[in-house]
Amino acid sequence: MSRTTWLFASLLVGFVRWAQGLINTSQQIGGGIGLAILTTVSTTRTNNLLANGVAGPTALTDGFRLAFWVGVGLAVIAVVTTFVALKGEELVPQAQPAEEADNEQIAA
Repeated sequence: MSRTTWLFASLLVGFVRWAQGLINTSQQIGGGIGLAILTTVSTTRTNNLLANGVAGPTALTDGFRLAFWVGVGLAVIAVVTTFVALKGEELVPQAQPAEEADNEQIAA
């Protein structure tokens, strides 16, 4: 079972839509910030190499290479943080109160 499914199972029905919105927003914002960081790293490295007289294609390739390795480093940090910060025992599905379950079935 994925973490997202596990998370949604632990929420009351009324909060699932909020959680989905929060996850979607964080993915979009995180992707945008990550792309901005990697673009800045690549552009800065390329411009510095060009200023030092390195040929254009070589400078561009080295800029992309540095951005790639920075991205790998950030991914490794994210994986380590995920395994350290999140523990399976913290997410325990909650039972939905009977009256809310009846309301949800009627609304559907």
